[in-house]
Amino acid sequence: MKKIIYIFIITLFIIPLLWSQDFSFDSSDDNSFSNSEFGDDSFIDSGDSSFYIEDIGGLQISGSLDIPVTMRPQWNSLGNSPWIFSPELITNLDYSNGKTDLKVVLSTKTDKEETSIDLDEAWVRLYMGKADLEVGLMKILWGKGDEIHVMDPLNSMDYSKFIEPDYNERKQANIMVRLNLNIGDSARTEFVFLPWFTPDTYAEEGSWLMTDMAALQTTGKTALEIFSAAYHTALVGGGMETGLAALATAQKISEMERTFMREENTNALKYAQGGIRFTNTSGALDWGLGIIRSFVREPVIKGVDLTLITAASDPHFELSYTPMVMVAQEAALVIKNFNFKEEVALTLTEDWEGADPDLKNSKVEWLLGFDYNIPLNNININLQTKGSYLLNTESITVFDPEYSDRYYNNMIIGSLSDSYFYNALKLSFSGSWNVEDNDFILIPELEYTFREAVTFNISYHIYEGEQDSLFGQFDDQDNITLSCRMNF
Repeated sequence: MKKIIYIFIITLFIIPLLWSQDFSFDSSDDNSFSNSEFGDDSFIDSGDSSFYIEDIGGLQISGSLDIPVTMRPQWNSLGNSPWIFSPELITNLDYSNGKTDLKVVLSTKTDKEETSIDLDEAWVRLYMGKADLEVGLMKILWGKGDEIHVMDPLNSMDYSKFIEPDYNERKQANIMVRLNLNIGDSARTEFVFLPWFTPDTYAEEGSWLMTDMAALQTTGKTALEIFSAAYHTALVGGGMETGLAALATAQKISEMERTFMREENTNALKYAQGGIRFTNTSGALDWGLGIIRSFVREPVIKGVDLTLITAASDPHFELSYTPMVMVAQEAALVIKNFNFKEEVALTLTEDWEGADPDLKNSKVEWLLGFDYNIPLNNININLQTKGSYLLNTESITVFDPEYSDRYYNNMIIGSLSDSYFYNALKLSFSGSWNVEDNDFILIPELEYTFREAVTFNISYHIYEGEQDSLFGQFDDQDNITLSCRMNF
């Protein structure tokens, strides 16, 4: 099914080229693509460069080469510190003829001596008067927050390196269709449809393996060990020779390992997603309302009771995703040097009473913040708070995966930055602190840009907290990254 969709998208890319009436190779064509003319704040532009190496009849080629070296310092023996070299080449192909925009983003990565070429984005936009239609492999962004949101659930996220990449870089492009209707001078209504649901990506091994995933793997290993002993004993008790029983048991365990983690097939229309978002501007206030039909991204995991495993058992984990409807509101307000922002999202599931362990509970989430330009040099302070509260918790039992001694969480996110030499040199301190668990991440960063073409960056990610906390689980993953990014 996915291959058919991809072929359909490629076909759509060819149609605009045939539709174009101007195949001129004059580089002064006024129909060249411009983000400021056609872009909007709900669309993520993966390209980070304004330098174009080619402009042929509306086709522009740009990109960047990022060369980062990451070291996890062992302060007692720096020479033994592990380091990772992971260059990435981003290539952007943009085409516009006044009636149609087309964008393709290719990502070429080298990580642990393995090189991969991925289609990061591929979409086409057709202009139809007051409306425009977008189809393809896209990333969209809903909400007014900075690098964190509570009303942006449609695209899947990549947490295979936790939150080390920026928010937009963690976001994965998904197949979708979006219709934008422009109303008056500032209002817009968006209609989005995704034919299936794509789960988030997490590390299954290595240094970014989350504590919950590691515990799940440990439980799975124990379950298979118990089953292996029971199965072998049953075979021997049935008269099979011990050596043959061991081989048969090993073969059975090998088969079970491949299907032990059973996840619902979400590549089906019954897992389709959709959303409607209305945004408008009233004076200094930007505001919006949205309603989304999707699935809670944290899966429900049906575990294994180790005490009930026998030779006739079929021990395995089942992962399922809870249907939900999200009703959300957003706003941003500028008052002098202050820029206020907020998001509120109510997520409603079918577990109205909170008593069903196979479904996630409803919840409410919020994001409040501001940034302020201090009238001293170019200092900017940005503070945000993100919170959540689980609803209908009175009926949750100890057998429910969401059972806890606390059903609310609060996080404070902030940054302090300044720039020098006409913004060529930037210094910043950013971080996040989980209030209740008292764990945090702190990131000092220094960046220098040479003639807007080459950027040098050094950053230090510091994790601190208890092992069972969000940031504390990576307490031993503090890292220093040196990078050079060249735009073209």
